Amino acid sequence: MNASEPVRSAESHLRAVPPHALEATARRLLADRFAAQEMVLLLADYGLTVLQPVTHLPHTDDPVPANDGPAGRAFVTQTPVIEPTEHAAATHLVHLPITVRGDRLGILSVRLPGSATDPARCSNSPSSPPRWATRSPPPAATPTCTCRPAAPVASP
Repeated sequence: MNASEPVRSAESHLRAVPPHALEATARRLLADRFAAQEMVLLLADYGLTVLQPVTHLPHTDDPVPANDGPAGRAFVTQTPVIEPTEHAAATHLVHLPITVRGDRLGILSVRLPGSATDPARCSNSPSSPPRWATRSPPPAATPTCTCRPAAPVASP
């Protein structure tokens, strides 16, 4: 790709790969564009009571309640939730709702470096977070960041 070619959108990358490669492609895109360090896909069960991590069998992680905690709050409210970690300046765990045509499917949890959600990069003041960011109760004495990711995703 040269400088005059437009950057392909994340959507076009994801639509171009077979279903079995979606997770790896999403992981690579998030790492390349947002310096994501970790990504976990949590899919809701039919009863919408738990969020089950999607992993490679036979290794499965414990389900997460769909109505409790930061991931559950993102699922119920259908708004992103930024969860500070114990090393708040280093990373944040961002829970993003996944919805298709109004149906709640799950949550994409992404660990981002603290610089990707740096308040200095926000166009809003910390006292008025953007509509998409809700605050999660921080661990003891840890500041909460309410900023959108630093790097924009390019469109086709």
